[in-house]
Amino acid sequence: MDYTVVILSEFVSCYPALNWSDWKDSKRNRMKSEGDHWSQATLTGSDIHDCLKSNKIDSKHLVQWKEAEETLYKVSLPKSL
Repeated sequence: MDYTVVILSEFVSCYPALNWSDWKDSKRNRMKSEGDHWSQATLTGSDIHDCLKSNKIDSKHLVQWKEAEETLYKVSLPKSL
């Protein structure tokens, strides 16, 4: 399954093998905040925990995420099994 993950841009250098792009939603386009410095990537995993683990993403760097086909982002992770 594909997931869109968003991290603070300051952490992009921690993941040089991944293809990151600048990310802003319509509200953050109007704000001067940390939201002006977020990056996103679409990554694969069997669930969000597997996605983060297999791509070696520190969950502390995660700002928000969603299944790629969804429209709403989530800010917390579900319990891992």
